[in-house]
Amino acid sequence: TQPKGHQEITSASYSPDGSSLVYARTSCFQCGSEIWRSAAPDGSDQRLLFTDSEMRIEHVTWSPDGNSIAFVRWRESSGTTLAQGELWMMGADGSASRLLSPAMTGYYTQLGPAWSPDSRRIAFVKATSGIGELYSNVFVVDVLNYRVRQLTSFQNLQVLEPTWSPNGGRVAFVVSLSDSSGRFEPWVVTVDGSDLHRLDGSGSLTIDPEACSPMIVWLP
Repeated sequence: TQPKGHQEITSASYSPDGSSLVYARTSCFQCGSEIWRSAAPDGSDQRLLFTDSEMRIEHVTWSPDGNSIAFVRWRESSGTTLAQGELWMMGADGSASRLLSPAMTGYYTQLGPAWSPDSRRIAFVKATSGIGELYSNVFVVDVLNYRVRQLTSFQNLQVLEPTWSPNGGRVAFVVSLSDSSGRFEPWVVTVDGSDLHRLDGSGSLTIDPEACSPMIVWLP
């Protein structure tokens, strides 16, 4: 069966071995969504894994071990209210779909989710609307017990693009400065929330303000 009536692919992710592709499709924000899996690279053997009749699905991301798929379900915002997101995961075959955290808010492409190298945790960003401004922080959820841990506690900054170190011990991310310069700073924190610091001790390193999607890439 081929997907019908859905024109926009909101996100896609290759399986770790490159043999399959998973992607989410929708025709409008609140028209519902579907998650499909197909063989790569020819798109054959299409299988419907998940269907939502109302919410928009984005950020479909395959786990490093190939056994699970994470995704985010978004509710449309009303007025000045932030779009409400939910972090979900399911088996690579579409089985056992379950809510991991209702803590995702704010409709941005750089909020994650980001799987840890061992596929046991997911880092993501929660955005909160404060008095007259928006700020966000990095969180981690354990996919086995659903326990959510907050790693940062910024009050007036926005964080983007959490990414795991190769050994899974730290999470790096970029911070959008609040001085209207468009600059971004690289930060890192250990997975238990300790040792939060800028990557450079001098405080002079910033990421190109012209970058469309500033992010940090770890060396192997």
